[in-house]
Amino acid sequence: MQLDLPRLVPARACETINPPPLAHVVQRVKEEAVVDPFTEFLAKLRLDGFEAKLRAFGADIPCDLADVEDEELVGEMGMGILQVRQPAITACGTP
Repeated sequence: MQLDLPRLVPARACETINPPPLAHVVQRVKEEAVVDPFTEFLAKLRLDGFEAKLRAFGADIPCDLADVEDEELVGEMGMGILQVRQPAITACGTP
């Protein structure tokens, strides 16, 4: 008598015996590793906590910050005066 092993073994056990290809996992990790320049810019200035508010305001690239008024950064976004005065924010440069 010959046993048909795949029928006797639960589906999850078959996955451990024959794991699915990892190409999709590797691709997902690569996609997640890509850092948005605006996110990276804010992180270098330690302003990453304001990213959601800045994006909602319409900022998508570092130079967009030069168009935002100091009063808007302080009043509407809650930044401190010293955070607003960072030269990289007003000069559209890199930190």
